[in-house]
Amino acid sequence: MRQQDLTTPRRITQQIEGEMAGRLRLDQVRAHFAGLGAKAQVTVWWNGAALDRLIDERHAEVVNAAAVVLAAHGFVVKTEFSFNDFGDRGSIDLFAANDANRALFVGEAKSEWGSLEETLRRQNLKTRLARKLAEEAFGWRPERVASVLVFPDDRTCRRVADKYRASLASYAGRGREIRAWLRTPTGDLGGIWFLTNA
Repeated sequence: MRQQDLTTPRRITQQIEGEMAGRLRLDQVRAHFAGLGAKAQVTVWWNGAALDRLIDERHAEVVNAAAVVLAAHGFVVKTEFSFNDFGDRGSIDLFAANDANRALFVGEAKSEWGSLEETLRRQNLKTRLARKLAEEAFGWRPERVASVLVFPDDRTCRRVADKYRASLASYAGRGREIRAWLRTPTGDLGGIWFLTNA
């Protein structure tokens, strides 16, 4: 691609090429690379890798808390279940099945919201593939599926869910409805589960 083909102002391109990107706003840098068909990402380091470990630990706590409840309701739980279906690949944090009820739980565990768009896109993909993946993982096709975003019960996570309630309409169920579904799975369910013990 030629420089004149870029949609970002020439001065921004010159600053990036002149190793002065630190003087630009992050959205300007991202727009520049988007014009090249690339994606600029920022990695945050805090005390070395301590931030990564902290995020991983919170994520693990959310997964563990949900897995305990699922197992108590008769679900066989597979954590970090990886898949690759004709190029659609990823992993499902909580892939749990109740054989007696032919029920499947597809859970995306989060320690915080991050990108709402990316969270929903990834969870929708996993839910779409869930019935097929369950046949491979558990040997039967589920009749009912719960697609659930799982968070620690903190004010920030709840505030974001309330703020974007319209965008999250397909995840309207909350703790009471999700636990009721785990006890007696009927139909499909979409929800957001805030776990107090995570």
